[in-house]
Amino acid sequence: MPHVMITGSSSGLGFALAQRFMSKDWTVTGTTHDVKMLTEGDEHRLFYNALDEAAHLKVRQSMRDHGIERVDVLINNAGINAIRKFEDLTLDFMEDVMRVNCHAPVLLIRELLAAGMFSTPPLSVTIISDAAWRPMRHSEAYGTSKAAFDMATRQMARE
Repeated sequence: MPHVMITGSSSGLGFALAQRFMSKDWTVTGTTHDVKMLTEGDEHRLFYNALDEAAHLKVRQSMRDHGIERVDVLINNAGINAIRKFEDLTLDFMEDVMRVNCHAPVLLIRELLAAGMFSTPPLSVTIISDAAWRPMRHSEAYGTSKAAFDMATRQMARE
């Protein structure tokens, strides 16, 4: 059975993609910054891991614990945002947004590659908001994080 990993799969587009892949008999691994666990029947797994500093290690171990040894398709869809006026930005908020939207997906890709868990050839899809190129009102942290992940994706592709 083919396997897809989808970051940011607890709601919105990521959740819809997970449901669609499961309906096509794919095994689905989902990640989110929320701590949840969902199981859909015996053939499909949709489980979540908190995207903390060691999330990339936890995801890999959790996959192996469930008998999943490879990722056929990785869809990077993770993204958190909250409307905040510029004068209300805090370092903690900006770091949380950057960690979820950029750092965690980059570290996850690095970990999967290092562990040899990608199929050959690997297929990775990155979903980036137009906020990476076009400023949105009261979304400085979000736009910055998406622009950073866009550049990180370009850098990884080049390497």
